[in-house]
Amino acid sequence: SNNEEIATVSANGEVTFLKVGEVQIIAVINEITIIIYDTKVTKPEPVKLLSLSGKTEMIAGEIATIDLIFGEEEFDVTWKSTNPSVALIKNGIIFALQEGTTTIKATKSSDSSIRASLNINVAKYQAPEYTEEEINFAKNIIKDMTVDELIGQMFIGSYAGTELSTETVNAIKNNKLGNFIFMGNNTPSGVSAALLAASLQEVFMEELGIPAFISIDQETGRISRLTNGATRFLGNMASAATGDAHDRYLIGEAVGEELRTYGINFDLAPVLDVNNNPDNPVINNRSFSDNQLIVALYGEEMMKGLMSKNVMACAKHFPGHGNTATDSHYGLPIINSNINSLYQVELAPFIHAIYSGIDAIMTTHILFTELDSEYPATLSHKILTEFLREKLGFNGLILTDGMEMQAITKYYGAKQAAVLAVKAGADMLCYTTISNAVTGIQAVKEAYNAGEISRSRLEESVMRILIKKNKYNLFDDYLPKSGYEKYDLTSHQALNLELAKKAVTVYKGEFNGLDKTKKTIIFSSKCSYTIKNYSGNNNSFGKFAQDYLKQNGMSDVDYVYISSMGESDIDNFMTRALGYDQIVVAVSDANATQIKFVNKLASARSDLIVVALNLPYDINNYDNVNTYICLFENTPIMVEALVYLMNGEYKPAGVSPIQLNK
Repeated sequence: SNNEEIATVSANGEVTFLKVGEVQIIAVINEITIIIYDTKVTKPEPVKLLSLSGKTEMIAGEIATIDLIFGEEEFDVTWKSTNPSVALIKNGIIFALQEGTTTIKATKSSDSSIRASLNINVAKYQAPEYTEEEINFAKNIIKDMTVDELIGQMFIGSYAGTELSTETVNAIKNNKLGNFIFMGNNTPSGVSAALLAASLQEVFMEELGIPAFISIDQETGRISRLTNGATRFLGNMASAATGDAHDRYLIGEAVGEELRTYGINFDLAPVLDVNNNPDNPVINNRSFSDNQLIVALYGEEMMKGLMSKNVMACAKHFPGHGNTATDSHYGLPIINSNINSLYQVELAPFIHAIYSGIDAIMTTHILFTELDSEYPATLSHKILTEFLREKLGFNGLILTDGMEMQAITKYYGAKQAAVLAVKAGADMLCYTTISNAVTGIQAVKEAYNAGEISRSRLEESVMRILIKKNKYNLFDDYLPKSGYEKYDLTSHQALNLELAKKAVTVYKGEFNGLDKTKKTIIFSSKCSYTIKNYSGNNNSFGKFAQDYLKQNGMSDVDYVYISSMGESDIDNFMTRALGYDQIVVAVSDANATQIKFVNKLASARSDLIVVALNLPYDINNYDNVNTYICLFENTPIMVEALVYLMNGEYKPAGVSPIQLNK
């Protein structure tokens, strides 16, 4: 080689090119010099993807998969959307959000070189029009309705009782209240819920001739109003940990069957809030995830499961309650995110739900300054009509969240708020007391008499309400199912336990069960719900686990209650713990003292097993925990699944739907 910095040649003639430049390879034969290779060495082209394959024309709310078609080299890919507020890309799954164009780029992770791209056009979602048959059905009823009856159809009320109250009957007779919501006080059992539903519908039909929406917050998990005679299924975040969105369909299907059996036809679920603020006091594990794609897919499955059993679903809380540390029950939260951020996070699951055919959306009492700097979403014409209806194309029912919440009453007053909500575009206003519902009805009637609200505006909402009541066959089938008194939950309870086991997540380390030959101590906080027949300080994972493990051959296992542990307990508990071969600490949302105890134990014992019984974020406060197990909710079914894991009855396969710092 005449330039060995460019290329070298071996004795047998093998040439190695080293860098860009010009080089000659020379052979000397019988003292005669012969140039056998004269070339300009250039930088080689990188191996590229052959192409990306997938949909290039999409509709806002649509989710599709992009396929990678590799050339000679396969590698880890990083995805990028040049306009993520038009369409997101996550792990090869594209999520269309709003009208516009974007380019999806596949980049080689190791060197950030762009290897392939795909241009995507997103069209605006256009809701299907109501059929002529649907419209005529509603019109034939509306034409004979009084203004009072129109207004009454737009209200949902409730009261604390299991028997039909005089106040409720009067509200239906005198103020034409048209719908009801079951709270926990109305549903001590499935049988009592069914009896009340039947009594209510009898009055609604006698006085109005229109069956009521009997609604309920049966989100599953900690927000489950009916649990005796029904199944408290694992909640949203826990079910997302199974890693299979179809599991949520199965839950929705089972919940729908249970509700409709007892005469409940409208479930105020799924929750589509993205829990992107770990300090959220009201949503947290009511959300599926901090990942908007997971929320959208699991929410869709829940919706479809409910619908399969003829129960209407309601996505909540629009435009999104996940990014706030203020509880709207007690104050007015404010979110200042810009519109692009809102599209990419908060709005994304609702946009997908609209595309997927959700029939109802519930508003949230939050001030979104980018959308309306004056009114919270529930009272905002800009948000409900101009944005949700006109921009996003939603033509179903718009419900308000509870109108008695402080975010509304404290700042706007009961009467003004009711009028503002109707003017904003709400179809149905929710109240948890009859008297407040009547106050709202009267306020809207006064606004109508004053010319502030027109009959056509009322008819617009009632048209939608009647179409949905007809869609779910309420005019012919509004009573509880025959045989509800002996409703068998066996298959649903088995499904619940099966999915709970799938949801238990070993987030850090490895764990397949305790060693029954070792001396073991379990420190545990108590559960908020009754586990089996336990009570008081024994109502905990720790006591349940101790008893179960002893029944299954583990002779030396102790339980220590730590819900009320104080600073002075730390050293005593430490001394006691270090006398055992296996140590488990299971805490529900660890407080400062419990965090200190865990960290001190972890520094002394690398084999410490720590369980987050409720929210998974505790690990962010721990220093050296090597084995960390997440339940995502401290409910009886998840505790039961955890106890069976402690006994080594299955291998944990859950995957956290939440990103944690450690």
